[in-house]
Amino acid sequence: MKNKINIKNIFLFFNFIGVVTYGQVIDTSYIANYDSTNIFYDLKKNLYEAGTSTFKANCFNMSSAMNLVLTRTSTDELSVIHRKYYQSYNNVPIIGSEFIVHENSAAGKYSANGKLLSTLSISSVPSISSREAIDRAIAEDGGSSYFWQDSLIEKELKDNTGNPDTSYYPAAQLVIGNSNYGSGSYLLAYKIRLYSKEPAQTYDYYIDAGTSKMITKYMISQSNCFSHQASQEKDNSTATEDVTAQPFGVASCNQPCNTGSANVKFYGSQYISTDKFTYAGVFCRYRPKNTCTSTYIYVQKPNGGGDYRQNGNSWGSSDQSATSALWCFERTHDYYRYNLNRNSFDNSSSQINIYPEDPNVPGNAFWNGSSIHIGTTGSPFSNELITLDVLGHEFTHGVTQYEAGLVYQGESGALNESFSDIFGIMVEFYGKQNYSTGWTPNYQIGEEVISGGLRDMSNPNAKNNPDTYNGAYWINPVTGPDNGGVHNNSGVQNYWFYLLSNGGSGVNDNSAQFCVTGIGRDKASKIAYRSLTTYLSSNSNFSNARYYSILSAIDLYGSGSNEVAQTTAAWYAVGVGPQFAGPVNIQNLTITSQYDAHYNAKISLQNVTVNTGPLYVSSNTQIELLPNININSGSVASFYIAPACAGGARMASTSDDNGTTAAQSNNLKLNEEELKAFDFSILPNPNNGEFKLVFNNDTELPTSIVIRDLLGKEIKTIQNPTEYEYNINLNALTNGIYIINSFYPDKTISKKIVKN
Repeated sequence: MKNKINIKNIFLFFNFIGVVTYGQVIDTSYIANYDSTNIFYDLKKNLYEAGTSTFKANCFNMSSAMNLVLTRTSTDELSVIHRKYYQSYNNVPIIGSEFIVHENSAAGKYSANGKLLSTLSISSVPSISSREAIDRAIAEDGGSSYFWQDSLIEKELKDNTGNPDTSYYPAAQLVIGNSNYGSGSYLLAYKIRLYSKEPAQTYDYYIDAGTSKMITKYMISQSNCFSHQASQEKDNSTATEDVTAQPFGVASCNQPCNTGSANVKFYGSQYISTDKFTYAGVFCRYRPKNTCTSTYIYVQKPNGGGDYRQNGNSWGSSDQSATSALWCFERTHDYYRYNLNRNSFDNSSSQINIYPEDPNVPGNAFWNGSSIHIGTTGSPFSNELITLDVLGHEFTHGVTQYEAGLVYQGESGALNESFSDIFGIMVEFYGKQNYSTGWTPNYQIGEEVISGGLRDMSNPNAKNNPDTYNGAYWINPVTGPDNGGVHNNSGVQNYWFYLLSNGGSGVNDNSAQFCVTGIGRDKASKIAYRSLTTYLSSNSNFSNARYYSILSAIDLYGSGSNEVAQTTAAWYAVGVGPQFAGPVNIQNLTITSQYDAHYNAKISLQNVTVNTGPLYVSSNTQIELLPNININSGSVASFYIAPACAGGARMASTSDDNGTTAAQSNNLKLNEEELKAFDFSILPNPNNGEFKLVFNNDTELPTSIVIRDLLGKEIKTIQNPTEYEYNINLNALTNGIYIINSFYPDKTISKKIVKN
């Protein structure tokens, strides 16, 4: 039976606004290292009794009234077990007190992070009833109509969940939170979630259980991600169905996972997966519902309007909003499933419900806490917001809600928005690169519906968003508009992700020079996803995001890896944390193509064999050659002490003789006579970009010729050359140093080209 959502039981803890100072509660005999800023514990030993998930006695310095309640256990691709808890006092959940334990038994590594209280001294018995709390929340909300008041919406919920008792009617749950944005006293409160139909929004309200006053409210519906105060509405009517048409026959109905075709907005003719079902008791119809995996994707008419449906399974432009939404969410689900091993927003295969053409949210799209709503066309958009990146963005809000639970306020809210942009872009790249060659993916959000997009991750400043923490366009996260600038300040982590993926150099708003070598979108997204789903919690800020993304890079790629160096460098580039200080460890590596390592930190090499190379290494501090560095005959290894910009992405000098010294080692000597026989000339060199390449060996040509820049980017390639002389033109390139490699089956000859 499918895993369904019970709205009454949806209760996401830890979403209380504000930061609280928590005491260190783990017994010191368990702690190897402790980071008080990020509340991260390196542990000397496992917290659990052998072979169980029961905590060892006395490993926590908590009062007997305190308890840790397990919410989720997962095992990741590294075979590390993660257990997530919330803390309770007299069985009442404490908002903001979260704890995650990480067990790597195979490696003997144990750690934990999260905020815990050692004790509390407050009453856990309310003075007002839950009914009074709900009435107060409704009065504070001021909505004109609610989901539970609409019988069609209520029926749809019961049908979708298969639970006749479920309802959108609010439930009140006792919690304990810290008042006055984390600086006040702890209070007993009721938490009440209200699904408002008009205006379209979802809020969690916290009502003082002693005085019935509202303490705070927290936005659940990640709305206005794309809204520009739209006012136009689209006609939501549909053509009258011909119910007199000859039915297909009831016997052939109720067939899941059928392949249909549709004309998808922005993306042309595509295949979709539909559900064949019995309508009105006797008619067979198709509807846009994907039942092909354990996660169902169901597109329905808004406000309890029921199914989009038609006789055949070739939709063309019929109900285009619905079929376009289905196709985009199929791609979203596939990206998460195939690349991140995730099934649905809760990773438990819960049904994804989508409502396009919603007249209550014109010119917008949002996640309301349990489903996704896409508005009708509204200014300034010329079309509905049904694009891969926009819908991937909204789906990711659901992922964030069920994982870190990032509060939609201030810095945590900006991170919430940024993660949605990051994975919205990843969905776009996945969809466009796998389902057509005619579209060019980029880092603009919603460029199909508005020129230049609403946000640009590659250049946040172009859309008046900051690319540096506390820099130009930064909004005060406490007093600023839009919940403390959640849509605006997201530009900081957005730019971090772009730099980590693609690289870049420059000077940020702090006058700090930076230089980052991109590691590619796939690696960058895996680092971001692990940080979001493994370490971050409800009130995490940008400093925490930096710390846990670096820790995620260490988990995935090793502590001295290039990925860790570039993750750190990218945060430095956006003004969060210091530059990468190393060291970098290059170990246990066999090099069969060009390998570059340029850092502003110490570089250590051990157990490295260069077969066809070349190997280029530069550091502005130290290069350490440890045992077993083997540079085989015919290969080239160059080691330089040279100044490099922050992040260590490249050498700053323009020649070997410009303030650089080569590191020497006896076992790096090559057979110079052999190399001379396969030598080639660059005439002239230096040059203006035009030169002649002449091979001295008139008996054997290389298998390929490759020209790269100092970052390793391929500029020009000649496969299986047939001539001994080539005229090369690099006029379009900027002045600087380039490397030309001629590859033979058993050797590589490399030289520098200096373009003036």
